[in-house]
Amino acid sequence: MASNLFVSDRAVSTMLFNLGAQLNGGFLQIWAGAQPANANTATSASNTILSECAFSSLALTSYSANSAFAGTLTATTAVATSTAIWYSAVTSSNKNNRIIDGSVGLSSADLILNSTSFASGVSVSVTSYVIIFTEH
Repeated sequence: MASNLFVSDRAVSTMLFNLGAQLNGGFLQIWAGAQPANANTATSASNTILSECAFSSLALTSYSANSAFAGTLTATTAVATSTAIWYSAVTSSNKNNRIIDGSVGLSSADLILNSTSFASGVSVSVTSYVIIFTEH
């Protein structure tokens, strides 16, 4: 039988809160290269970190039903030149411990940036970061 799994709003809120706790003080890494299949799959030699923004001590600052909103992410400087394709949110204790991965873009993406064209040494800012769990 096909999966027909649904999660209550209350359970989703709890999951988002726990996810936020793992990201407190962590980092948002912005990557070039093909996005791995999931957050458990290792990155490849073609993946390059373009920039890394620090989460505050409280990474996700507000919650609404199935969504969690990031607090202020301090602008940072690009460390490489390329096109941003995906992001990874990692813990403060282990930058290789990817908790969540997603798409980047100027709109209609998991992570909204001011630009996806990165040049080494140029400022990078995150416009919006919202984690949304949808039922399907």
